[in-house]
Amino acid sequence: MDPLSRLFHWFSAAILCVFAFAPLYIGGYVALLLVREPEKFDLFAVAVLGICGALSYFLLLLAYRAATGRGRKVDGGLLPPLAMMFIFVLFAAIAMAILAFGIWEGKTEAIVGGVAYLALAALGWRQRRSQAPEE
Repeated sequence: MDPLSRLFHWFSAAILCVFAFAPLYIGGYVALLLVREPEKFDLFAVAVLGICGALSYFLLLLAYRAATGRGRKVDGGLLPPLAMMFIFVLFAAIAMAILAFGIWEGKTEAIVGGVAYLALAALGWRQRRSQAPEE
């Protein structure tokens, strides 16, 4: 693996670890609160711990896959193809919202940013579609 690609993998893993910190912190706080005050244990606490645990596991697994370069055993990707397509659609929707905001407010920076995000979403979509197995 070339150094630039390795740097990109490590940077991606670092970003994912930063995102994983939030649910870990929230889940840890709720767990600590339940140890200090067990009477606050209810269905909401169980839901928070379950969601935070699952989200933390998911993000840390992606960070591990990004850092090591080892993807899924089936296709080598970080996520299943359908999940990646959903992410690109969501990314494009956010880009359209930024673009609309830029046009509405007359902000050139937002318009340029929205177009750039839309171009990145289109590139990702096209790359993912070209990697899809032919049926």
